Amino acid sequence: MDDLMALETLQHFHLRGNGFFGNLSHSSNRDFLSCNLETIYLSSSKFSGSISDYFFLNHTFSNCHNLNLVNFSNNLLNGSLDISSMSFYKNLSTLDLSYTLLSGLMTPDLESYHVSLKYLDLSHNNISGAFKLESCHNHRVLNFSYNSLSSIGFPASLDNCQMLETLDLSLNSLQNKIPKVLGNLKNLEQLSLAHNQFSGEIPKELGQTCKTLRKLDLSENNLSGDLPSTFIMCSSLESLSIAYHQLEELDLSSNGLSGEFLSGFCSSSSSIQKILLGNNFLSGKVPLELRNYKKLRTINLSFNKLNGSIPSEIWKLPYLTNLVIWGNKLTGIIPQNICQNGGNLNTLIINNNFIPGNIPPSLANCNNLSWVSLSNNKITGEISTEIGNLKNLVILQLDTNSFTGEIPPEIGACKSLIWFDLSSNRLPGSIPQELAFVKNDPHTISFQNVALMREGPEISCRPRARLFESEGVLNLGHNKLTGIIPDSFGGLKEVQVIDLSYNNLEGYISPSLGTLTFVSDLNLSNNNLTGKIPSAGLLATFSSSAYANNSGLCEDLLLPCQSFLQPSPSASDSTEKKNTIEVGMVLSIGARFVVEILGFGYTLLFKDSWRYAYFRFIEKMHHRICVCRSEDGQAEEYVKYKSSY
Repeated sequence: MDDLMALETLQHFHLRGNGFFGNLSHSSNRDFLSCNLETIYLSSSKFSGSISDYFFLNHTFSNCHNLNLVNFSNNLLNGSLDISSMSFYKNLSTLDLSYTLLSGLMTPDLESYHVSLKYLDLSHNNISGAFKLESCHNHRVLNFSYNSLSSIGFPASLDNCQMLETLDLSLNSLQNKIPKVLGNLKNLEQLSLAHNQFSGEIPKELGQTCKTLRKLDLSENNLSGDLPSTFIMCSSLESLSIAYHQLEELDLSSNGLSGEFLSGFCSSSSSIQKILLGNNFLSGKVPLELRNYKKLRTINLSFNKLNGSIPSEIWKLPYLTNLVIWGNKLTGIIPQNICQNGGNLNTLIINNNFIPGNIPPSLANCNNLSWVSLSNNKITGEISTEIGNLKNLVILQLDTNSFTGEIPPEIGACKSLIWFDLSSNRLPGSIPQELAFVKNDPHTISFQNVALMREGPEISCRPRARLFESEGVLNLGHNKLTGIIPDSFGGLKEVQVIDLSYNNLEGYISPSLGTLTFVSDLNLSNNNLTGKIPSAGLLATFSSSAYANNSGLCEDLLLPCQSFLQPSPSASDSTEKKNTIEVGMVLSIGARFVVEILGFGYTLLFKDSWRYAYFRFIEKMHHRICVCRSEDGQAEEYVKYKSSY
């Protein structure tokens, strides 16, 4: 390295994105009298060792007066950064040491050493201590995100950072109120204070930056109060804030915001595409003014205290793709004329409300729907046969309502369906043969062409990925179903959860169910089934509770049926057992996408300590779910719901 640095004409030293490793410390006693070096770019390699030993911090390079850029990001450096050792770099304007292993206290007082630094990125390290900034007259970009900074309040000297354009302090442990002094930064374009512990109200002074501010992220804090009216003038905002003309995304989710939802803010906009205000304490009605946002694609107002109906004009927004308002107090019906022209609606999640009325037949016009969750409402009437026209439907959750009428066999045409829940309704009649896979019949549900997959270090939805970790759910429990369990259910090869409990099913358990190799949760209890429980496959591995309270079932011919059957429950016992079985099923599914747990969501609305954790759990499960479609076991198409809301 010393020989390279001795090249008098060397100006740019770029070796980024290679597999170089080792320690670049300088051990020579040689001083370099002549140095024309201007940029050092060694990012994304495997260099290691203490940052204080590295050659560009050694006094022997004090003659490199032209050096203006140093980038050692994404390496394995460690130790504390001694800023004073860089005082001889008079023209250094860019220093990037992000994604390394730096630690120690924060000491970014660069201008005290006459350094003309404009861009400083120390993000994704483990720098600790208080947020200090003694002088910052020349700084344009300061990024200290993903560290361990912890302090109460901001330094008063922040008022001197008049040239600052980007300040990112997200994912630290900063506390107290957001400082009003931020409103004095007249050139500020991007501000992120997300994932800290700020509390109190959003300062109205912050709205003074609206002439230049493009991105604002205050999510994942403990903010409270109303949204300041000063943000009405934020005409330059593009994302993560409250604005109109250029705003694309508003994300203030998981705070303590209260009051009328965006009262006085919804005037007009041509650019806003996402509104994310879940897990707050917003009250009032969903504002009719949202109809002005003609490019709006995603609305997530879940887990608030909103009431009334969803205005019919919002259902008609031409680009609306994701409507997510679960866990509120909505009482209005679903309009009869939605998706008149097909529409773009892909995700409809409005469970855990008080929505009455019927499912309008026009829902079948929403031909892009993949996810429909209307659980835990007060919806009545028959399930429309037109739902069978939703060819892209993957998740259908209609449980815990008051549906009547038989299950329409036309739903069998939804061959992409993999999560189907009609439990806890009043459905009579038999289980349609079409709900199960029938060989050589392309119009029945196969639970094979689509898979729900959890994203993780070794599991991802990507093109050509193998479909594994698939998760299928069929829940028809707690209804008034009669007749037999269709033999064709043996074709549900990819299903992991089958619940037919608390019905009036009769007849034998088909041996074909023993061919199901992926079922981990089976519940056939509290029916009128008879005969011997087949010993084939997994059926013999389930506990007796899976078959309990079927007066004619025998576990084995050598054992009397009464040896394991429990007495018929009373009405109160039935309710208690229902809750026990449902909770047990949720726990057994574990880290998989848990929607059944939404049934007791309202109990959390009044316990703030549980409220935040519950919302984040459900939202993270939503975000980690992928839907992969395939015809040959390979993932040809995939949808990451994280990108949806």
